[in-house]
Amino acid sequence: MPLFMAMLGGLLVSLVENIVARAITALGIGFVAYTGADLVLEQAKGLVRSNLAGLPVEVVAIGSMMGVGTALTIVFSAYATRMALMGIKSGGSWVRSHYGAAK
Repeated sequence: MPLFMAMLGGLLVSLVENIVARAITALGIGFVAYTGADLVLEQAKGLVRSNLAGLPVEVVAIGSMMGVGTALTIVFSAYATRMALMGIKSGGSWVRSHYGAAK
């Protein structure tokens, strides 16, 4: 009986180590992808803001009535979502391929 418990304990430790290693790797890749995507999107937003600041007040008022701000928010949100999904997809395949799970 003690031999069986030792084998079961070793199996559980092995499984938990594998799961924890995968989770930590996926989180690290996700963090790097999020940081890079956030940097790119903030630079794009800054560029748009600086270009819109040079417009005459009348044009800005008409754009505000037309909902240009909402449209820009939708576009940037769509890009952020797409980048996040691409990061999850590529990170997941990297984790599977490096830790021996079936592709």
